[in-house]
Amino acid sequence: MPFAHLPHRALLAVSGEEAEHFLEGLITSELPGAGEAHGSALLTPQGKILFTFLVSRNDSGFLIECDASERAGLMQRLSMYKLRAKVEVTADDRPVSAGIGNGIADQRHPEMGSRHYGDTNASASLSDYTHKRASLGVLEGPDEILASQDFPHDVALDLTGAVAFTKGCFVGQEVVSRVKHRGTARRRPVLVKADGLTTGTAIASGEREIGTVRLANDGEGVAVVRIDQVKDVQAITIGGKAASLSVPPYATYSIGGD
Repeated sequence: MPFAHLPHRALLAVSGEEAEHFLEGLITSELPGAGEAHGSALLTPQGKILFTFLVSRNDSGFLIECDASERAGLMQRLSMYKLRAKVEVTADDRPVSAGIGNGIADQRHPEMGSRHYGDTNASASLSDYTHKRASLGVLEGPDEILASQDFPHDVALDLTGAVAFTKGCFVGQEVVSRVKHRGTARRRPVLVKADGLTTGTAIASGEREIGTVRLANDGEGVAVVRIDQVKDVQAITIGGKAASLSVPPYATYSIGGD
């Protein structure tokens, strides 16, 4: 996919001599190396997602790429945690693009390509980018990842490099680690295909509702479902129409149970 401009994405900069220590103790992922963008999140103390974003390094500290509608709220939340730390959190108004080519490598999946911050020759469409995410099971933004409702495992942050289980503490770590070590994750993303697929539509296994579509793009999409409640993949319906489910390429789980 050539580069596509992402008008719904925005940047903020975290700089200052304590920026690394500040972020290390807050966000779910490891801090990235040069030329890398890691998926990451900020959680509630109860382990639920508040914000998801990509984090990368720049010359003065770090860049955080988030949904444009969430930038002000994320800046405010980070500023609350800042206290007396020598850190500055500011808006960066450069445009965001994604595609295949020179840029910052998106570590969520090898086929996600790279990010580019600044003006670029964007010849692909936003639909191309959405199709890529739909085919890989990569959710992003508040319409697909539900704030104060979803846990990281629900949207596979633990499988796309957005949660580090070996780093020091971060907000909500105890709950997330408990789910991993007990193997109790039951809500997971799945790839879905169905005619007339739309976001927000309920998915049923027989008579039981098991989840909802979070991302839809031309008959393909991603849903978050109770994988342990899928009793017969031949009996999956969406809005009364037959649908097919499959696991994303990063999955370590199967439909019907881990």
